[in-house]
Amino acid sequence: MSAATDADRRRGWCPGALRPMATGDGLIVRLRLTAGFLPVGTARLIADLAARHGNGLIDLSSRANLQLRGVTEASLGPLLDELAQAGLLDESPAHEAARNVLASPLSDCDPTALCDARRAARALEAALMGQGEGVSDPRRGLPPPLTPPRKGEGRGAGEISSPPFVRLEAEPKPTVNEPRPTAVEYSRHQPLPSPLRGGVRGGGPLALPAKFSWIVDDGGALALDQIAADVRFRAFIHDGEALWAIGLDAREGIDWVGACPLVDMPDVARLIGCAFVEAMARDPGLRRMRQCDAAARRALLDGLKLEPLRGFLPHPDPLPTGERVGVRGPATVGIHPMAQDRAVLTLAAPFGRMAARQLALIADMAEGDNSGALRLGPWRQIHWPGVAAERAAALMGRAAAAGFITDPDDARLAIIACPGAPACASGEMPAQADAARIAAAARDLAGAGFGLHVSGCVKGCAAKATAGRHPPGLTLVGAGGRYEVMRGGVTHARPIVALGAAEAAEGLARLAAHCRAQGGAAALAALDDRELAGMFVASDG
Repeated sequence: MSAATDADRRRGWCPGALRPMATGDGLIVRLRLTAGFLPVGTARLIADLAARHGNGLIDLSSRANLQLRGVTEASLGPLLDELAQAGLLDESPAHEAARNVLASPLSDCDPTALCDARRAARALEAALMGQGEGVSDPRRGLPPPLTPPRKGEGRGAGEISSPPFVRLEAEPKPTVNEPRPTAVEYSRHQPLPSPLRGGVRGGGPLALPAKFSWIVDDGGALALDQIAADVRFRAFIHDGEALWAIGLDAREGIDWVGACPLVDMPDVARLIGCAFVEAMARDPGLRRMRQCDAAARRALLDGLKLEPLRGFLPHPDPLPTGERVGVRGPATVGIHPMAQDRAVLTLAAPFGRMAARQLALIADMAEGDNSGALRLGPWRQIHWPGVAAERAAALMGRAAAAGFITDPDDARLAIIACPGAPACASGEMPAQADAARIAAAARDLAGAGFGLHVSGCVKGCAAKATAGRHPPGLTLVGAGGRYEVMRGGVTHARPIVALGAAEAAEGLARLAAHCRAQGGAAALAALDDRELAGMFVASDG
């Protein structure tokens, strides 16, 4: 395969395994694992492939994908051959691109989960790839209107709890190319009768933009509301039945537009995708759902005739952090108890980066504990369920010694950082190395109430990883051998001050200590630009 062109290096390019991206340290090969499900044998194989065919570095993306770095033109062919033999390669680049789906990673561990998100994601992927039989015209066989639940029905906030988790059900021995299930198979409840007649699948993968994304949220403790997606499905309960709430991305937030039975989700998703493709044909500049205004979004749904939601969905929008306690929120690193003396261990990869040997070590540890499979989640996390409770602390200690983040107060969790130079051809500063230096100096950052975005250049490619407990209050942008300090998480704001990496680390240590002592993010907002710049100037007095 020839090297990627300069056009392939532009911002917005989405690499895959069949469509790798060229960057500063070679080709990036991205592997999309359905719902982040990673059997230990597959993890060990991927670690081996990364060491033999790449530079031994693996990125865990904010959307729970694995990226092998440093693959060469010579090693790409053998790598793809081995991926194909292992069942880790899609039929075509179009099939691969269609599977841009993020799902709740712990449906089988969370007692508040309303469905099996992994099976739901597999069914959704099958529909997006056009697998399965259906009528040739996806606009035929449209469903009748749905009757929405009445306000106040469904599960309220008081009934949704955070861990402890339930006992894991026995997992079947996984095969990568296992048959994709129908929607009926992933419901924990008896599904409502399907109003769709004959289905709408078939016809090949949808020609959606590479970054057009989908979320499958099981409605449990780990909320995915803060993670951007063009279309999302969140499970909820109405009259004892599990339904999907359907949300479309909008500039003003999530536009919750309707509901459908569990059994209909794959076909509803394909209809929405087909409608968007048709809209793109009319408007070549249309690439993302958020570009559509309210009228255009409703036009996409005309054929579905979904009844709008009217406030019955509990907490349809992201809640402030304080309101999320004990209800729904991002996963935190640490040990989470399960029933019957078991635990889920949640680890984070610093800035999403790990070495092949680290992944192999975790796979070996999980296999030794008979855990069977790891789960990759958003927030660059690895979930390790089914661990014997008496071994949890020792295993977390080994993971920490291997370089994983195991402490929820680790300052690195408050920082997002792109690879930077020299790994990225566009990087002007070594963003991840400098981010580690900042975290070591500014240990108060996790408790300061704001996060930090470190970008090696003005492109700001890591900005999409901002979901979580620490929304960026500041951004450092590499330019001309220095960092420009800007407010917020974007890279195009007005610079407040420019300084070297060492000065940035020292200044952020002072700023984090100040904000932690003075009330968190509000203390940052209270500083005017002159006062903020002064935090980065050392005082001799």
